[in-house]
Formats: sequence, structure tokens, C-alpha cells
Amino acid sequence: MNKKIVWVFLAFSAYVVHAMGDNPFIINSESDIVKLLKLHKEDWQELYDQAVNEAQHNLEDLLSVSENQRSYKNTIQVYDHLKSSSLMAFIATFCKENTTIHPSEELRALFFELASKAKNFIVENIDNNENIYNAIKVYLQRNNEDLSQEQRYFIDDTIMEFEKKGLSLTPDQCKKAVELQQRISDLILTYDKNLHGKQWSFTTKKEELKGMSDDFINSLECVDVDHGEYKIVFSRSNFLDLMAYCDVEATRKDIWNAYFNRAYPENKEVMEEWIAAGNLLAKIVGYASYAHYDISGKMAQSPERVVQFLHSLNEKLNKKNGNLFENFKTALPDNVTLSEEGKMYPWNWEYVVSQFQKSHSCDNKLLREYFPLDRVINGRFDQLSNFFGLIIKRHAISSDDLWDKNVECVKFVKRENGKILGYLLLDLFPREGKYNYVGGGYILPVTKNLEGVHNPALCIINMNLPKPAQGKPVLLTLDNMTSLFHEMGHVMHCILSNTLANSFSGYNVKEDFIEVPSLLFQRWAEDKDVLESISCHYKTKESVPHAILEKAINSKHLFTVIDEQSTVSRVMFIVRAFKEAQYKDIDIFCKDIVGSLSSHTETVEDHWYASRPSVSYYGPKIYVYRWGDFIAADLFSEIKKRGIDNPEVGKDLCESLLSRGGSDDPYNLVKGFLRREPQQEALCKEWGIN
Repeated sequence: MNKKIVWVFLAFSAYVVHAMGDNPFIINSESDIVKLLKLHKEDWQELYDQAVNEAQHNLEDLLSVSENQRSYKNTIQVYDHLKSSSLMAFIATFCKENTTIHPSEELRALFFELASKAKNFIVENIDNNENIYNAIKVYLQRNNEDLSQEQRYFIDDTIMEFEKKGLSLTPDQCKKAVELQQRISDLILTYDKNLHGKQWSFTTKKEELKGMSDDFINSLECVDVDHGEYKIVFSRSNFLDLMAYCDVEATRKDIWNAYFNRAYPENKEVMEEWIAAGNLLAKIVGYASYAHYDISGKMAQSPERVVQFLHSLNEKLNKKNGNLFENFKTALPDNVTLSEEGKMYPWNWEYVVSQFQKSHSCDNKLLREYFPLDRVINGRFDQLSNFFGLIIKRHAISSDDLWDKNVECVKFVKRENGKILGYLLLDLFPREGKYNYVGGGYILPVTKNLEGVHNPALCIINMNLPKPAQGKPVLLTLDNMTSLFHEMGHVMHCILSNTLANSFSGYNVKEDFIEVPSLLFQRWAEDKDVLESISCHYKTKESVPHAILEKAINSKHLFTVIDEQSTVSRVMFIVRAFKEAQYKDIDIFCKDIVGSLSSHTETVEDHWYASRPSVSYYGPKIYVYRWGDFIAADLFSEIKKRGIDNPEVGKDLCESLLSRGGSDDPYNLVKGFLRREPQQEALCKEWGIN
């Protein structure tokens, strides 16, 4: 045998042994999760050092292969491992998630540091490594292997991303591009830390909470007994309840302003620097703006197409909301005032809708009594089990072995072969040090090692539901259930993943497709038959009356149409802020854009862009929810036609879309399930728009 071939074989064998060593992120049993969660500070420091050594070792192996010996396995697959299933990649994802949930302030700070270091290491040594780029190009030129569609797609996508990062530029330009990417990565982490690194709250007196239930008030911390002052911890659930039910307009206004001014002005500075750095990066690599750079290669293709899409939505919504607004104005509650221009203040919309619901015998406070949390979770898991052919086991790990007694571990197994697909950690209640946001997805994705052995996912759903009043279970609103089912969509996208390339696992897809599965799954929480089947009054054990449920869903759709227009205007601002960047002040630009699109809502001085997790997660791709909504609505309409509880439909959805991750163009995946092009009619029908 040729000596060079022997050397390559030995080097690659060493890589395989190294990559398959004692890796604490490989989860094959409940005990593996417990071990991972019990690592100490010194363990993490040692693990990071080990990750650096492993990555350098893998890089040497990849780059030392001679040109005529390059193959998919010793080049492309090793790169895929480095990027998505190496110790360094796992540290980056695991530590980033733990900056938001871990109860130890010391470890949260360490996780933030390690997440930043790991991300920067990946950006500098893997994502922007010119030698890897050249090695892959050499492989492409000499390749005569019979590759699958997914393998070819992965190579094409990898080359595109390398070139987008400036690897074809001069060394000085490339170095500057890497520095800017690292700076942007740090800025995004800083945005999240500013927003989530403290517990945001608002203090008010009991008389200023008129209209709120005794259960709500009793769930608050009384911080000044003599003066009757209560502390309201800001969570989405608390905020929406206050906007809907508090009878005091001044309180609604104060709560609105406090909620949408979190992390201001710190995150205004972050946004301005991010936009500046992003546009400088874009110019270096040949794009007109950071929005053009970030959206290129995605489903939408360009910010111009996104702006056109948003204008089209706003036009439809504006006409619908104009009619609604005129109807509401004829019977406004006494404690709702309009602006001088006759527009609705944003803190009054939800209250007006809730009063409208009450006047039409639709009481959401009563409705939630039919949806205790435990019953909803069990009911949803039963549906998923039947639809996808799963065995779902709750409380798979004792809460004593998790980071909080209220956290629960759920195990997902494929029924036909007993294969463990993944684990889910349900972390649903607020606590000191935990970020106030709703989110779901993987802490560790489904991966396959170099021998094709499946490694299950470790996922999480993070919410901040109000803790139950004494003697009562946690009762869910329709909004709570929509959020829970939405995040479950992200989780199932991860757990059901089955891709050849680890870089395509779960929701590692084109970013404007990420929200499609979650927006699809949340529609189960808006379906009357589904909700009836999981309802059970916490006292009487009766199912929810059909009439009450129908009115609640119809009124929820009513507010959705109103809220969507506000959302579209804000999304438009973010996209254009990253696209244009020639404005002098971001606040003035924001007010101008939002005001020009909000015909019926008064534009006020808040700084919501500083307090939205989706801003840091998506940047100029924040349009993904609106873009994904019309696809998800079409998919759900098709599922309803074929059978919402039909296991054959679930199997088709899994095989043609969910399990495929990012392994093909999203349009192909959607068309594969629909057997046609996606259309907007289903979404317009949901909104009651022709």
C-alpha cells in the first residue's frame, strides 16, 4: 500500500477515535443528562480547553489530506463535524442556552463567557478558514464520488456561505470581515444579556390594579405592606393579562411604557453599533447593506422582496382593521381615551377587545378554568404520540437531579423500534435569575457520528407562566397554549430530525423557514376540536362548552388581526433599519416607519426594538414569522383536509418535511408535502380577509 495512503488512513482513524471519545454532550440515557447538568465550574473550563485541542487536532487532520486523497468523508464530513457536532460546537449551543436559565449567577457568567469564546473560535477557525474553503474547492474539482442530493446541497450551501463571508477577497479584507463577524456575534450576546440579565419588574398599588383577579394579585409579591405596593415581574403572560383586564388606563399606559423600554438605552447603542458593523461587513464582501447580506440565499432572497411582501400584508390588514376600529369606536369603554388624531393608544387595544369579548359572553378568565396545565400537556403529548407514532414518557428524571424542582424531563421514543429520539426539559415558571422570555428548541441537536450512529437531542421549552394560586392548578389562557404549542413545534422539528449532515439537523434551515413548523404546530391550539378534546374543568371535570370555545377562538382571531398590523410595521422598521442606515437617529426613524403604516394606532415614544428577543435572534430576518405564517396556514389547512389525527398524515409530514431539517430548499420540502406551490389563501381566510 502507498505510504501516503497509509498515513492518511491512520490520521483519519485517530480523528475518529478522538471524536468518539468520552463526550459529555452525547446523550444516550437519562443518566447522561444528569451527569452533564452536574458539571462544575472547573469541569467547564477543562472541557473548553479540551474542545480547543480537539478542534485543532481535527483541523490538522482535515487540512493534511493530500489533494488526490480527498473524499467526502475525510473532508466534507470532518468539516460538518467541526461546525456542528464537535465539543466546541456543543459548548457554543449548550452554554448559550444556559446563560438564560441556570440558577447560579456565577455559572451564568461563565456560560456567557464560554458561549462567546466558543462562538468566536468557530467564526475565526472554522467559518472563516480559507484553508478549509480551498480544501473543499479542491475536493469539488476532483470529486468523482456518487453523492446524494443532500450531500451535493450541503457542499453547494457551504461554498456559498464561505464566499459570503469574504473568503474570496484579499487577506486584509478577509481579516477585517472576520473581525466584524466576531464583533456582531458579541453584540448579539450583549443585547441578550442586557435584556435578560436582570429581572424586570414594575411596582404599583392594589387600587391601581382594579379589574385584575384576586388570583393574579395574590400571585404577586407585596413589597410594601404599609402602602399596599405590589411587585409585578414582567413576563409575557403577566403583561398580556394586565393589558387585557386592568381597568385603570393610567396603569396600562405605565406598564406598556415600562415593558417596551426594557434594556433601553443600552440596547439602542448595541443596535446602532450592530447596524454600523453589519453594513461595513456587507460593503467589504460586496453587498449593498447588511440586510442584503443577511437575507441573500434565504427564501425571500432580498430585503426589497421582504418590504414588498410586508406592504402587501399591511394593505390587507389596514382595510380589515379600519372596519374593526370604526365598530369599536361606537362603544368604547369610559376608561379608554383616543389620541388627539382619533387613534387608539397601543395600551388600549387588548383591553378594548377583552371588553368586547365580555359584552358578547366570551370570558377568557372563565375559559382558562377548562385548561389546567397538566391536562393540556398530557393531552398534547397524547396527540403527538398518535400522530407521529411515539412513546412519550413524562418525569423521566427526578426533579431533584435537575436545576430546579419545577423543571420536568420528558423522554421521546419511536414506537416501532424503541429508538430514543430525544429528551425535553420543561422549564415553565419564573424564578430569580431566569430570563423573562418564551422559547423552545435544542440545547443539543440530533447528531450522527462518523459511523452514522444516532445521538438523541436534548431540548427545552422555557416559559414564565404565573405560578398557581394556593389550592389551584396552573390554568392556561388561549395565548399560553398557543405559545406552548408553538415552542413544541420547534422541539418536534429537532427531535424528529434525521439528516446526513449534522449542520442540517433540526431547525438548522434557511432562517426564514425556521418558524414554519412552530407556526404550524401552534394552529393545533386554535382548533376547536383539538381544544375540546384536551379540555377538562379543574373542578367539575367537564369539557369546555362548544359555544364558549368558538366565541373565544373567534375573538382571538379578531385581536390577532389587530396585533398583526402593529407587528408588520415594527418588522418593516427593523428590515429597513438594516437596509438603509442613512438615518441620523434610530428612534426618529422607527417612529416615522411605524407611524406611516399604523393608520389606526397612535405612535408613542417607546423603544420596543431594545426589548425583543426576536430582534437579536433574527436581525434583519425578523420577518420570518410573517413569512412563515402564510406557509404554516397552508400546511395546516392541508392537514385538516387529510385528517388532523391521522397517523399516515403525521408520517408524511415527518418524512417529507420535519425530519429533513435543512437538507433541501424549503420550498421543495413544502411542495413535497402539499404536492403543489404554497398559497396565501389559507392565511387570509384565517384573518377573515378576502
